[in-house]
Amino acid sequence: MPKNDKPLEGTIIEPAKVGKSNDITPQEAIVAFKDLVGLVGGIFASANDQVTKRQQFRTYEVTEVARVKAVEGTVRHYFDLEFAGKSEAHKALFAAMDHALENGDNEALHTAITGIVDLAKHSSLASAGDLSNLSAAFADPNTPFDL
Repeated sequence: MPKNDKPLEGTIIEPAKVGKSNDITPQEAIVAFKDLVGLVGGIFASANDQVTKRQQFRTYEVTEVARVKAVEGTVRHYFDLEFAGKSEAHKALFAAMDHALENGDNEALHTAITGIVDLAKHSSLASAGDLSNLSAAFADPNTPFDL
């Protein structure tokens, strides 16, 4: 940052001065005091609400990641059995998914899960259920997923 040796220039504005004590009635002072307390209380309530929402989101995130990890184990085991001879591909996809979950990288998570769905299309899972709907859903970034 460049050093500026020039002094600041400007006009100093004095704070508004309150007149004599008889310029404001006790009732006006009470109303102003109640407004002040109410406004400050509203600020604290809003801040507390935001803290609560962040805590709820963190709890939701931790819970959902745990649920993903739980079902991931089942799918990973299935792929281990299904693709025993060429297990590196699906292991890399699951590793990428784990890495994305740990780093909160939704784009990488999307890419990894799309790869897992594509891999599942070439397994016996393809005949067990319609995986094309999953693929189409993952292709649309606006599709909500209930994990």
